[in-house]
Amino acid sequence: MDLISVIVPIYNSELYIRDCVGSVLRQTYTHFELILVDDGSTDNCKEICGELCEADKRIRFVSNVRGGVSVARNAGMKMANGKYLFFLDSDDAIHSSILEYLYTFLEKSGFDIALTEYFYIQTEKMQSLLQQEIIQDSHFGYTFLENAKALKCFTYGAPQQQAKMLYGIGGKLIRSSIVQELLFDERLSNGEDSKFMYQMLLQGADVAVLYQPWYYYRNHGENLTKDFSIESYESRYKCRRYMCDQEISANRRESALILEKAHLLDIETWYMESRRLHDRDLSDYIKRLAGKERKMDIFSNVYFKDKVKFLMAFHCFPLYLKVCYKNKSSLREFTTEDISKESWGVIRTNCDTNDLISVIIPVYNTSEYICECVESVLLQTYVCIELILVDDGSLDKSKDIIKMLCKKDKRILYVRQEHRGVSAARNKGIEMAKGKYIFFLDSDDIIHPQLIEMLYNLAEYIQASIVTENRYYAEDGKIRVPEEWTIEADIMWKDAYKYLDNENALEYLVSGKQEGALYTIGGKLIRREILETVRFQENLTQREDEMLLYELLNNGLEAVVLCRNWYYYRISDSGAGRAFSVLSCRSIYGVERYICEQEVEKGRIYNALEKQEAKDVLLMRWYEIAHCEHGKELIQYLRGMAKEEKKLWTFSQISWLSKISFCIMFGCYPLYWIIHRFLCRFSKYNRIRWDIKYKNMLRKKDQRKGT
Repeated sequence: MDLISVIVPIYNSELYIRDCVGSVLRQTYTHFELILVDDGSTDNCKEICGELCEADKRIRFVSNVRGGVSVARNAGMKMANGKYLFFLDSDDAIHSSILEYLYTFLEKSGFDIALTEYFYIQTEKMQSLLQQEIIQDSHFGYTFLENAKALKCFTYGAPQQQAKMLYGIGGKLIRSSIVQELLFDERLSNGEDSKFMYQMLLQGADVAVLYQPWYYYRNHGENLTKDFSIESYESRYKCRRYMCDQEISANRRESALILEKAHLLDIETWYMESRRLHDRDLSDYIKRLAGKERKMDIFSNVYFKDKVKFLMAFHCFPLYLKVCYKNKSSLREFTTEDISKESWGVIRTNCDTNDLISVIIPVYNTSEYICECVESVLLQTYVCIELILVDDGSLDKSKDIIKMLCKKDKRILYVRQEHRGVSAARNKGIEMAKGKYIFFLDSDDIIHPQLIEMLYNLAEYIQASIVTENRYYAEDGKIRVPEEWTIEADIMWKDAYKYLDNENALEYLVSGKQEGALYTIGGKLIRREILETVRFQENLTQREDEMLLYELLNNGLEAVVLCRNWYYYRISDSGAGRAFSVLSCRSIYGVERYICEQEVEKGRIYNALEKQEAKDVLLMRWYEIAHCEHGKELIQYLRGMAKEEKKLWTFSQISWLSKISFCIMFGCYPLYWIIHRFLCRFSKYNRIRWDIKYKNMLRKKDQRKGT
């Protein structure tokens, strides 16, 4: 086993040091050294540490002159002999399995940093927590963040859950080799840990995240982080300024702007706090910081509304309160932590029902992706949402992960049911929804931070019942988010969306056009009132979403397509493979045939023939796959469907080449395969040209009938 060096800086924490050290000594991973660094304590810490050293030889103790927490941590790092470093504050404690699991993560992944969540607890409850029996549970949520993704998460502050875990140094196991010559900035009294983490990310560190609240952060009035002195604010300012300048020098403009926006909000928050404390010296100092910030080049590049808000705070504070915080009396109750949370687009629970959007996510055995999916929703710039997670009887660790996510945000609602299929899960979500609109999202996909806001704006602007967007497809199952989230201030111009009347919307759905993806429900914003009488058909295992959307459009509704690829759709092997069974083929074929018959009944012959050809191509594709996989039952079933197809009127109306290909395939498959291999390269162009000519002729005929 490799040695782990646990570093604990100590300053006047005689009340808590025994709990802290005791939690380390109880670790299931026993090959560690515990380095206690006293930073000039004036209480009995030295005597207590001396006693602890005598009780366990793994404990090393050194006492320094008061120099600050950075000096103490640096001294501990210089003494460390371990392959890994673990940082712990003297008033906190840790779960007994934390070192073992974080060590295993780093050894298996080869990453540089492993971290866990914080569990915030009051002093009087710490003892009972530490005395609880250890519950061994293998269902842990985790994420591996490669360096580029971790750095972006840190600077963007999103996904919020992961970003919040990256800040600070407590509870992090770090490979000594990545630290190299790095030291904590001893000039900073606050923010030194975030700067240290940022510097490690700049050096290329990859991060493993364990979703377990195993770092016990003690809340008490003496916490060093709760410091409202000028020195503390100056340290925070320098830390933020350093990171922003580094992003500018690295030419990462988008992340620099996001850091700058957060920096401006921090300064506004500090100024509000100084006004609440009636500290004139602190207020004047923060005003000077604001003046200094206005002179920065990047300040001119932030959004106009953010600049106006910032200037208003320091030039007309009463107006700032009235505009930005309608209830002035809330200033006394509004803490620094609350404002920092709002800066990342979180927490606005007093939404009017007319503005509320219900996001429905059916979940079934997607523990690998559910965290990323939910975080993409919580990250939305439109915050007036309720997130309804319907667990359809998952057998993996999805249930545990969802319960953990529910604790992070009050907007998340969770319900679990027996496994009845995705249609039943979505119907359950619709019954629970209270919003004016409902947005559907699959649990293995993610969305752009602005998507819901822009779809809502389009729905209100054009008064459309269904609003959708284009998709980004991840063919290998791994979603690669673009290098930069492009945040657009205003996309309500002509080329940003496409309006589809009912006829065009039906044509898009029937033909299966990629633009707007109207054949599937993921990424659709729909008025809740039109779903009161329409539900997903629970007897369908496939294409249930296409059936519902067709029913809506068949009732005369229109649609609007946002011309942005902002829905990130994950194509996995399991999702592709489940379509090739008799049950799923029967479901898909039933939906396709129903739509075809409805289009004939409505007199939309062109759409009916479009769907007929799509049906035939689908049957031929299945038949070919069934032959490759030697699925005798499926082959017999497909032959039966082919016989039924030949009897349909729409089959007699499609192009002759399509009919011949279909008949040869199901009549003599070996002959079809020989002809296909020999003639496909010659016939492809002529077939496409003939089909287009034939369809255009039919469309003109329909138009003449209409006139």
